[in-house]
Amino acid sequence: YDMARIKRLALLAKAWNITLNQLVIAYMLSLPGMGPVIPSVSTVSQLESNARGGRISFSQKELLKIEEIMTEK
Repeated sequence: YDMARIKRLALLAKAWNITLNQLVIAYMLSLPGMGPVIPSVSTVSQLESNARGGRISFSQKELLKIEEIMTEK
């Protein structure tokens, strides 16, 4: 169930030419009332990738696609 959801999100990220981590970070930052998102990293490249995720803004249509996956039963 959750793996299927993650796979669908990963397909969206790939279609949008971003990583799954970037999609998650950008989505979390788009949520009203969400504070800072500080994921852990083990390499400089992960840190750089996560920072790029913080600069991504989704359109309303893109947010609806993510929310559809997140709320599916």
